[in-house]
This record gives sequence, structure tokens and C-alpha cells, in this order.
Amino acid sequence: MTFPLLITFHFNAYFCHHEKNLVVRFSDIGWQNWIIAPTTFEAHYCSGLCTFPLQKKMNPSNHAIVQSVMHATDVNRRIPAVSCAPERMDSLTLLYYDEVENVVLKTYPNMIVSSCSCL
Repeated sequence: MTFPLLITFHFNAYFCHHEKNLVVRFSDIGWQNWIIAPTTFEAHYCSGLCTFPLQKKMNPSNHAIVQSVMHATDVNRRIPAVSCAPERMDSLTLLYYDEVENVVLKTYPNMIVSSCSCL
């Protein structure tokens, strides 16, 4: 199924993507005393525009397509624009001290942005 409003235009715009790097250093947020490893990780973040009309390379959800049309045609601007947000995320395994100083190895889901989309 294709949507007639999902048109591919070729112009220079800053589209939704996850090329932005966000390095988390646990010492920067005061967690160095309980997180053993890793000391840093690359979390990434989503950035860019989700402007009407949404393009295929923005990987928009069906909801985003409809919301984008609604936003573009809403003269009172009550409908918010579509947002560039994480679509898929990866886990991160941490080695840390728990509240009674046991060493724990645990995998936390949804810690690293692996792809972004207009949602």
C-alpha cells in the first residue's frame, strides 16, 4: 500500500536521523562510584526535521503521515508537528555495585538509539 502524500522531494533539509553522537560518561553524571564498567558508552540521539510532506527516507509511521497532514492543514495550529524520535534501541550491559555492594552484571534494554524515525 502506498500513500499519495508520501512524496519524495530532493532538496537540502536536515531530516530525521541518528547520526548525532551522545557519549555518556558516568563520571559526568556522578555515577562513577557504583558503575564499574563501562565507564562510557555511545547512546546517540535523534535529531532533525519531520516536515510535511514526509519523505520515505524519514521512515515515518502511518500515524506520523496522518498527523503531518493534520498539522499542515490545521489553521489554528492545535495539532503538533511530528517528532524525530528513537524507532529502535539497543541494550547496554553494565557491571555495577548494588545497594549492598554486591557486584552485578545486568543488561538494560533501550539504552542506545540504533535508528530514528518520524513518529
